[in-house]
Amino acid sequence: METNKLFSLQGRFSTIQRKADGSLDNTTKTWLGNVKEASLEMSVDKETMKESFSGQRADYGTIITGKTISLNMTLTEWLPEPLALSLYAKEVKVDAKTITDEEFPTVVDGNTVVLDGYFISDLIIKDSTATPVTLKEGVDYEIVSDISGDIKILSTKTFKQPFKASYKSSEATALYPFANIQPPERCLVFEGINTLTGKNTYIEMYRVQFDPTSNFGLINETFGELPLTGTLLIDSQKTGKDQLSGYMQVLTME
Repeated sequence: METNKLFSLQGRFSTIQRKADGSLDNTTKTWLGNVKEASLEMSVDKETMKESFSGQRADYGTIITGKTISLNMTLTEWLPEPLALSLYAKEVKVDAKTITDEEFPTVVDGNTVVLDGYFISDLIIKDSTATPVTLKEGVDYEIVSDISGDIKILSTKTFKQPFKASYKSSEATALYPFANIQPPERCLVFEGINTLTGKNTYIEMYRVQFDPTSNFGLINETFGELPLTGTLLIDSQKTGKDQLSGYMQVLTME
């Protein structure tokens, strides 16, 4: 008896950057993390000719004037690649730094000073006497936020200003939304498995041009989600006589 062909797909989505000549840079394959939902929506634009000989004005012929394949995904992980795609952002690596004697402006009790670094650690604050005196955390100052480097001065009375801060700033990834002039474009691949049969499938979408996100949620009551949408563009290098589609290929294990 022939087995059924039911399916329930799970799998991994990854992007691959394209070189200037249109070929793939296979050193850039990047996993997009967990994907909650993913779908393709295919549509055509049609022009219809009505007949006039029967008196019914019935449809007599159609011409397809356009084809569109839209991509809709919901991602659930905070990763640089999907964030950069959804924000049209330039990604810049920020090196870890050790900052020495960053000088404060003149302050009074209760003032908050914002350091130049982010994600700070190992903070030491000293005054400007000939033999610098170290301020005590919780007595002379408090760290309001080690993320943005906010320091609240509690007591200035026995110290000589300006205060000077030495600390470490963590390595980070910086994203600059809308820094890219052109919409981001990637080859998108899906390495899937039919969980009902154990058979694998591989889908390669040659050119996907991504849209800016419509909802970049910053406060989440439960698991956060990142919508990612785009349009499949035709690849001129895939439209020769041996290619059946310039948009994508779907491979299924026999």
